Amino acid sequence: MLNLIGPISSGLASGGSGAAAASHTTVPEMYGHLAAVYVQYNDSPPVTSDLTVSTVGTSPSAPAITLLSLSNANSDGWFYPRVALHTPEGGLAGSLYSYVPVYDRITVAVAQADDGDSVDVWLLIEGAEHRHRRRLI
Repeated sequence: MLNLIGPISSGLASGGSGAAAASHTTVPEMYGHLAAVYVQYNDSPPVTSDLTVSTVGTSPSAPAITLLSLSNANSDGWFYPRVALHTPEGGLAGSLYSYVPVYDRITVAVAQADDGDSVDVWLLIEGAEHRHRRRLI
């Protein structure tokens, strides 16, 4: 089953033109495999804007994972992050990729934006278990 979680907002950026930043971390943890991320830029941020969607990575969770990182971007769209698969010995398993496993709280951060800019993110998670606002697909 796929669950669409969001919007998760970065919050309103502050810090000056081209240097404003904001971030927001979900309170509940998300569990499942990330299939896709939809990004919606609000208030027409500059093309210098950077967006990072990541797990928090604080104990008892595993170290932080960057789920999506967009640099110098301001266009809405769907993104499909994947991770490379490994052999039991730790080597890369050819050109095989899979959904990113998620088991943590999620942080949405915007940087190098303008004051008042924000970004909303929706996560399409397969097999999700969470307590965040959701809509079933």
